[in-house]
Order: sequence, then C-alpha cells, then structure tokens
Amino acid sequence: QSYPESLLLASKGDWVNFDILVQENMSHPKLPPVGDRKQARKLNEKALAKKMSDPSAIGMKEQANVLDPADAEIADNLGLVLRVNSKVPESEKQLLKVVTIWPNRASAWANLGETLSILGKDELAIGAFVAAYRVSKKPDKVLEAYVRIAANENENESTKINLVSAMRKINKLK
Repeated sequence: QSYPESLLLASKGDWVNFDILVQENMSHPKLPPVGDRKQARKLNEKALAKKMSDPSAIGMKEQANVLDPADAEIADNLGLVLRVNSKVPESEKQLLKVVTIWPNRASAWANLGETLSILGKDELAIGAFVAAYRVSKKPDKVLEAYVRIAANENENESTKINLVSAMRKINKLK
C-alpha cells in the first residue's frame, strides 16, 4: 500500500510541509470531472436515510459516487459506510483517495484515522487524526468529537488509544 505524501508528513508531525502541500493541492486541485450532481445527491440522501450499517447503503453510496465523482461529501460518506459495514480495506482505499483529492476535508481525515486504527496502522492513524484538526475550520469541534469518541465504551479500542495520542500531539501544537 502506498500512502499519499500528506499522510506520511502528518504521521511524522511535519506540519510545515503538510500545510504547504495542502495549500498547493487546494490552489491547483486535481478534481475528477463533475457528473450528475443532482441525481448523485438524491441517491446520497436516500442512502443517508438508511442506517449506516445497512449494506444496501453501500451500493447507493457507490452509485452516487459514480454519478458524481467530484462530490467530496459523497466520496467521504462512501468511505465511512464501507468501514461501518466491516469493509475496512475498501474504506481505507476510498478515504485515501478522498484526502488526496480534497486534503482540506477534516471529516475524511478523521474517518481515515478511525479506519487506519482498525487496521492497526497506529502512527498513520494518529497523523490522520491530527491532520483533521489542522485542516478543520472548527478545530474545537474536532476536539470535542475526539473526546466523545474516546469516551465511548462501544468504540474500537485502538481508535480510542490513537485518539488520546492525537489529542496529546494537538495539545503540544497549541
């Protein structure tokens, strides 16, 4: 598995070069072609009405992503639904694509952190969690979510441990 440079920089804590790379990617984005946004959004809404753990939501999200591959929210949601339905390697692949195309999407970084935690890729997961905080327009909300997830007894143990490590790193950045 090869990882995007932004994730490798985040996992090393190289925030100067991470920020430069994110800025460059946002200045000159390499976005997929815009598809049928209206139809894709309709299908995405239908999928959102289902429980995340409903396997039929995967097919709907995949179809919505095909209809409009340039929709960051749909692409991110697909990665989340794949993870919730225990398709963790597929989730990793999808979310790596999302953070590469849209490196300023905090939710994708956080979702990637959870997926990498489940896969036991702890340093990368911690880097992804900190990256979510760094790119977020509402970093305090990110920290609130991390505290809530880390305290959730039903959450994956590796995710909780990696979130605590990420929060320690974030506190050092402040």
